[in-house]
Amino acid sequence: MIKEKAYVEEEPLTDPAPANPADCTPHLATPAQAELFARMSLRHFEPEQLPPFFAHPAKVRDMITSDEYACAVASDEQGRLMGGLLWQCPHASTLECYGPYCFCDKADDKSLSLRNDILDLCFMDITKTPAMGLINRYSGGTQPSQDFD
Repeated sequence: MIKEKAYVEEEPLTDPAPANPADCTPHLATPAQAELFARMSLRHFEPEQLPPFFAHPAKVRDMITSDEYACAVASDEQGRLMGGLLWQCPHASTLECYGPYCFCDKADDKSLSLRNDILDLCFMDITKTPAMGLINRYSGGTQPSQDFD
């Protein structure tokens, strides 16, 4: 049995601004950081580029808290986010991931490297599990083609 909570539709953030990619390092997100990541994704991407549950950032927080999903974000020392990626925790042979989403205006070498580093955290999390495959359903148009067939 699956019980769905009711979440209110949230408006995208008007603040905070994204961080500078050069100042960011990727790490596993806390539930609060995952919620902020979803809220910032609503601000920077069109709804069709995001999974439907991103419209409810509190739901993303609950998904991380339940250990059903994991999230990696890139942030600076002040906690400002530059991007992130959400993925299923390994309970099946084929998993799904969403992203990586990067909140920068241009695709320079540093932001592309940051996207790859975020994706590498996901790969490291699932490599020693029974999972046989990873499907990227929503990439936001930023995923380098060499990572997925």
